[in-house]
Amino acid sequence: MKIGRFLPFLGLLFAATINAEGEVKTFDQGMIVDDTQLSKGYAAPARIAVQGSWDVFLQGEFLYWQVNSDSLTYALNTLYDDAGDVIDAELLSPSAKWRPGVRVSLGFTLGHDNWMLIADWYHIIGLTSGEIINATEGDTQEVLIPFLIPLDIFTTCYSASQFGKANINVVDLVFSRPFYLGSALTINPTFGIKGYWNKMSSYNYYEDVVGAFFIIPFTADYIDVDFTYKTWGLGPVLGVNGNWLLGCGFKVLGGADFSILYERANAKVSILIPEDIYYIQPLADLNVKNQNLIRPYVKGEIGLGWGSYFDNNNWYVDLAAVYEMHYWSNYYTASVPFGNLWMHGASFRLRFDF
Repeated sequence: MKIGRFLPFLGLLFAATINAEGEVKTFDQGMIVDDTQLSKGYAAPARIAVQGSWDVFLQGEFLYWQVNSDSLTYALNTLYDDAGDVIDAELLSPSAKWRPGVRVSLGFTLGHDNWMLIADWYHIIGLTSGEIINATEGDTQEVLIPFLIPLDIFTTCYSASQFGKANINVVDLVFSRPFYLGSALTINPTFGIKGYWNKMSSYNYYEDVVGAFFIIPFTADYIDVDFTYKTWGLGPVLGVNGNWLLGCGFKVLGGADFSILYERANAKVSILIPEDIYYIQPLADLNVKNQNLIRPYVKGEIGLGWGSYFDNNNWYVDLAAVYEMHYWSNYYTASVPFGNLWMHGASFRLRFDF
């Protein structure tokens, strides 16, 4: 067999191997490109690739969100006409305040096919508040304490108020591999682990209470109701996000991720009442410890951004303004009146690659 016949073939194979493994780029990754710059049949990497030796990015975000729940009802306001018929009945929930928060992300390139490892953490403290006062005379208005009715404690009051606080912390550790889908669209699938630890609390105050425990009537100057709900969770997360590259560094960005999380929950409900009606206390106090739950979590976002390489591709800077929505399904235990937990608002991002 004549080896010389195979030398041209071996030379071409060696050259192709060197070209595939080399670090030479023919375009700026992550930016809009021409069709002729992409290899056919290969998902060309779209990660930001600076010329420096670190290949790390750091991202900081300012969050301005609302944190709310759809089951924080604290009073039932009922209006009557002169004949005693109901005109209107409204369940009252507190208003969520817009609050600042922070998110920090750190990512670096792995030594395999342009895959990346990214860790991020965000923190926000949400506040809610609400108040209703029986401002009418006679029997034309009635303010009820709704969550005591299932305990056979039917109560009305002169005024009702609520203050709520949510301390939210979420951490993600994910792998990702951005790639081009055409010349002006990049897709970034992600998978990894999500964890969180949250504390929800609510303080309700009712003044000049008149009620009945079964058939026993009672009056009280006040009733204080405190809720505390602590949870932590851990589970897999799958997501995808993308950039529609408009040119000159501008882009439309969006994405979503979904998690199924194991959760451990602890809940406490306590009611402070005057001593002369202590007999309603045993039905009102409640503790739930170490309850095991499965919790779905969904996140979505859409926004606008701009990014550019600097100093002969040694640095890259990216700016973005994004609207986000986060949703925990059925965020409650069976005995605590917290429903679905959701957050939404604006995020302002600054990313630096070096």
